[in-house]
Amino acid sequence: MNTLANELVSSNYKVTQIVLNNSSQDLVENLAPVIEIKREWKAGFFSTIYRFLKFNFCLIKLKPDILILNCELTELYGAFSIFTGKIIAVEHTNKPWDGRERIGFLVRWLLRVRKVNWVKVSTFIEIWPYKGIPAVTIENPVMQFIKKSSDENKRIDHLVYIGRMTAQKGTDLLPLIAKLSGKKLILFGDGELLDSVLKECQENNIDVASHGFIREPWKLVPSNSVLIVPSRWEGDGLVVVEAALGNFPFLISDIPEFRKFSFSDKNYCLTLNDFVKSISEFHENLGSLEIPAGMARALEDSRNPVYISKQWMKLLEDRTC
Repeated sequence: MNTLANELVSSNYKVTQIVLNNSSQDLVENLAPVIEIKREWKAGFFSTIYRFLKFNFCLIKLKPDILILNCELTELYGAFSIFTGKIIAVEHTNKPWDGRERIGFLVRWLLRVRKVNWVKVSTFIEIWPYKGIPAVTIENPVMQFIKKSSDENKRIDHLVYIGRMTAQKGTDLLPLIAKLSGKKLILFGDGELLDSVLKECQENNIDVASHGFIREPWKLVPSNSVLIVPSRWEGDGLVVVEAALGNFPFLISDIPEFRKFSFSDKNYCLTLNDFVKSISEFHENLGSLEIPAGMARALEDSRNPVYISKQWMKLLEDRTC
């Protein structure tokens, strides 16, 4: 969201970001003013209520014309807030409120009552739980400054994962993929499954290196590496876009959210065994898993921050008319 906020600030929009949870730094430095609510991850009921009151105090002080809700917690706060202006909510996945469907249903019902406008980051996303809710599709902007040379005729020595360590992302599959393929595993990111993944690697004598959150992980991806993205479901697939724009070879899940990119079939894996099979098949020709330069350029143009911000500015202007 920082990339978008920065583009809006550059276009003379008055933008303030309210950050609810304590979290890792974003990859992009923020030019807009930031107010931190500092809610701890998985905080209790009273902490959530206290931060909710702080959130409303911020709205009273800022008096915004439009409130953009960019995650489930902001949806919760926005649905019950005292804000009376226009609200835009952003849908990032086909499975929002996963494991918390009851509270999610209530929140989404309240947002519907409040006549919230929806933006979705992919045409493959439907607004849960109601079918047919109109939504504007605006994909996420992507900036990739790291461009690597081709790995044609190079061998695969490392499996790299970049992102949150969660069940949605399929990170529990990484140790077994590494074990069956006999490759070193390199992890960039934090999350609820990190400790269990590292423990499984230790128990199975898998060579693993975990770097945690890194601002620009692509700088540290070694040569002879293939990115592994075994997601069970996705939203926009930002890591895959970054890999494609940076000329990094990758193998990704064969799911609709990734099929929208229309990469070559060789980049898609339907099962865990498919990942292992593809690693073996392209072991001596890593460059075959890079995407064509023309496709990368087209993808880069479609995710250009200026192009994406113009779509957002048009939406914001339409909502304030």
